[in-house]
Amino acid sequence: MSMNVAINVFSVNKQLNEDYFGTLEGLARIGYRYVELIATDMSKKRFSDTITAKELKKKLANLNLTPIASHEGLAPGLKLEDLNWEFIIPYNVEVGIQRIVLPSLRITSREEALRMAEKLNIIGTKCHNEGIQFYIHNHALEFKPEGESTLFHLLLDHTDPKYLKVELDLAWVLRGNCDPIHLLNQLGERCDLVHQRDINKHLNYPLNIFEELTEVDYKLAYHEVHMKYRKPDMFVDLGAGSFDFERVYGKIQELGYVKYTIVESDGDREDKYRSLENDLKLLKQYVGDEARY
Repeated sequence: MSMNVAINVFSVNKQLNEDYFGTLEGLARIGYRYVELIATDMSKKRFSDTITAKELKKKLANLNLTPIASHEGLAPGLKLEDLNWEFIIPYNVEVGIQRIVLPSLRITSREEALRMAEKLNIIGTKCHNEGIQFYIHNHALEFKPEGESTLFHLLLDHTDPKYLKVELDLAWVLRGNCDPIHLLNQLGERCDLVHQRDINKHLNYPLNIFEELTEVDYKLAYHEVHMKYRKPDMFVDLGAGSFDFERVYGKIQELGYVKYTIVESDGDREDKYRSLENDLKLLKQYVGDEARY
């Protein structure tokens, strides 16, 4: 099965804040055809407060952009049940989006993982009943060891694959001291979306985040620790870093489950759109008809 390349529009969140539709035009102009939307602007206000689902759907169609998913995140202090799912789900359905992704799990203990699993099953069921698939997206801290497993695996063991799938961020997997190929093998068809970043070759700190954490860090809230160790020099343009594209995408092609590989470009670049265009070209070497496998 061939894959398509998409972009998570968080990559251009600053530009979205200034000109939402103009930013979508820019992404279409440099060649993107598939987009993963985000729900809130940089001040955590919903874009849907000013953009109706009808308007957004029409603009995407005019630009020949297909919305493959939407990130519905949790601001610090909010709980999953605090989100207005009675609005969120119908809005996404009207736009034509078939996948809703929770981009941050915020779990730091076994107890939190089990409570989160229970909530995810409930939301996933609501989405399923409206024809939408619910997903989680990982960072690094979710791979905190828990016995012979991790919090990430514990959560998945207590959720129903029918109602909860995984969008695997391959670079954050490495930061969490796990092997992307091992996880892809474990997840199987439960993972049909991946996020792609590239990791700076010249880190002056351990790639494994758990080698950095202090005793104090384990007493902090998830978001505080995540932002503390989200280093500005961690990620670079695709192909300029240490990520092993040949190895990982060879396995992805072999498995045949992944439908979209999604560019997520953290931070500023001298020319953001040129950078994102290069990211698109790099990934096209590994997917679809241009793949070398």
